Amino acid sequence: MAEEDNDFLKHLDDKIERGEDLTHEERMRLKHGPQGVEYIKGPEYKRKLGIIVAETENLLREEQKTSQEEFGKPYEIVGIIIFGSWAQGVVHKESDLDIEPMVTQDPVDLPHDFSEKLEERLKGRGVKIEIECHNTPVYTDDKAEIEKIVSGNEEFTKPGFIVISPDQWVKDLFRKPQE
Repeated sequence: MAEEDNDFLKHLDDKIERGEDLTHEERMRLKHGPQGVEYIKGPEYKRKLGIIVAETENLLREEQKTSQEEFGKPYEIVGIIIFGSWAQGVVHKESDLDIEPMVTQDPVDLPHDFSEKLEERLKGRGVKIEIECHNTPVYTDDKAEIEKIVSGNEEFTKPGFIVISPDQWVKDLFRKPQE
């Protein structure tokens, strides 16, 4: 092991001993070795994120239309929140896509069915990615309730989350006031 690698590991041990959090890059380097991981940046990141956002919104529109036509009721998923590495722009080749569905009622397996369909669509567009559908969806269409959930969720206090919805009222709930 090179001297530089030993110094880096000692640096990490010292940070951990002091109770300090490791940066994303430090965690990745620790997990994947001294070279760390290859990050997706610039135009490639923007292109892939654009495909993810477009396909997510397109699938939401299609599912809403199908639900209304076939079942005579609105689709329970009104929006998708992307958070984590893809929303924060710190993406590497092994990054998954973290999503949190916003639903109007308990949809049983609907969010996982949606994520599987989205994964297939993205693969067809050249974006091979595993989607992690979190099991704490927002179960309301009440603006005050969603604002309460958003303000109480640590992920939404960090910079970088993306709200995708064909419905403007959903996007408006997450719009931060301009300072």
